[in-house]
Amino acid sequence: MPGASSCSSSAATGRLALVLAACSLALVAGCSNGPAGAARVEGGAAGQATGQATGQATGQAQAARSGGTTPTPGAPTRGSTSPPSPGVTPRPESAQPFTVASFNTLGAAHTGRHGNKPWMASGAVRTLRMARVLRRHAVDVVGLQEFEAPQAAVFRRHAAAYAFWHPPGRSANTIAWRRDRFVLVRATTERVHYFEGRVQPMPVVLLRDLRPPGVELWVLNVHNPAGTRQHPRQQHWRTVDMAAERAVVRRLLATGHPVLLTGDMNEKAEAFCAFTSNGPLHAAAGASQGHGHCRPPANVRIDWIFGSARVRFADYRVDRSPLVRRTTDHSVVLARARVVSPGS
Repeated sequence: MPGASSCSSSAATGRLALVLAACSLALVAGCSNGPAGAARVEGGAAGQATGQATGQATGQAQAARSGGTTPTPGAPTRGSTSPPSPGVTPRPESAQPFTVASFNTLGAAHTGRHGNKPWMASGAVRTLRMARVLRRHAVDVVGLQEFEAPQAAVFRRHAAAYAFWHPPGRSANTIAWRRDRFVLVRATTERVHYFEGRVQPMPVVLLRDLRPPGVELWVLNVHNPAGTRQHPRQQHWRTVDMAAERAVVRRLLATGHPVLLTGDMNEKAEAFCAFTSNGPLHAAAGASQGHGHCRPPANVRIDWIFGSARVRFADYRVDRSPLVRRTTDHSVVLARARVVSPGS
């Protein structure tokens, strides 16, 4: 009988019990489509439930789809910039846009008794205001700079809607995201230079959107050194850092995932041209680069949001409202972002 012969052939290949079950059920119809039918079931909810009970194969497939094992949120992981496994296709476009921001919070030391802005409120009070700004704009992902330990402690207690990650023991540069929108997949650091070339770790996280279809994207947050009275002539290190950050972006893109870059670059037109000229990024603030000409946006600032080709921006805005002015000496820059499928 042709159906029985086909079933015997399928069993001989050593397939899992799921195939045998599908094949047995298919005997009524002659079992002419046994393997194909099993593949369709394996890709659906029934196949996932069976995979939990029967095998390594389904687990490997799930790991390939998710890009790897999901760590405990907040725990750093290794190897996050390794190339993707052969045959792994990046997830399709995100279901809905999300709001991204870059926010220099003004470190708590600046407004302490011996700081250079003692007339402003303490870091703790200003962190509560920072959380209000994030809620006001419904920010989903934010790169925080000058986010010192006292500020991080207050944020942890009073902004439970957000998870965040920073290099261990160094909260000054932090990435935060809404728990109901994203989950941490991987976390690592990249080395850049701060005052006088001192090396500082900057956070890099791979986030997965909790809304279908579960797009994953890298977020890199940096703070390049300003020239100050105590630390003049830092242009060399800003130039070195921007070159290093471009290289990091290219390595992250090699994994197959899109990239967001937020940061206080302490550069205006120079930062725009460095990251968009002959590079894989474009600015949420708009403007263009091409044919050897770099055209920065109007009213350019030192705080930036950049995205790779698969990240589309809309509704870019700058908040320097009274609440923000009482929180920090920077503006907050924001945009709506949407990740699209490759080739879109």
